[in-house]
Amino acid sequence: MKARALIEGASFGPDVLKVIAQAFDEAWKAGAGNFGEEPAVVEEAQVRLAKALLSVAADDSRDPEVLVQGFFKWGRRLHGPHLMETGVSAYEGYRRPRSGA
Repeated sequence: MKARALIEGASFGPDVLKVIAQAFDEAWKAGAGNFGEEPAVVEEAQVRLAKALLSVAADDSRDPEVLVQGFFKWGRRLHGPHLMETGVSAYEGYRRPRSGA
């Protein structure tokens, strides 16, 4: 998976990379159904998500939900009124499931 390779190859420490990977997994799970089943479309959406999460990550990132919310802000800033066309809105309102819920 290209998206996973992007995350694993990023210039962050192992703890931050783990948080980014968790944010990716949780955000993708929340929005995957919005991209259909065409492998090329799915892969492109995953790569865009990975790049967006990496763009909002910092060396002190510790909370996947904070990264996903940063991704929303990035998407709105970048795409404005065309957010629906980008797939970014697929993750709108995301909240990490609570453990044991």
